[in-house]
Amino acid sequence: IEEYYHHLPTNRPIIIADAVGIQSKAVVIFLLNKGYSQIANMVGGICDWERDGLSLVVDPDETLTGGCMCQLRTWGKKKK
Repeated sequence: IEEYYHHLPTNRPIIIADAVGIQSKAVVIFLLNKGYSQIANMVGGICDWERDGLSLVVDPDETLTGGCMCQLRTWGKKKK
């Protein structure tokens, strides 16, 4: 984000999301410190989004990495 943030719009709301909302919180704090004011963290992340039955499209070619337990489950090719 440190290399890319200056490409983000400053004149409209931005929602930052990750798998469960932990890393995205750090990104929100970083952006707030850089002067962004219309920024929000999706608490619960994409995992809660999917659990709530909201629309989700998964790229079947994308490889999940990292130590988060939510990455151990199979995402499948669900499209709504």
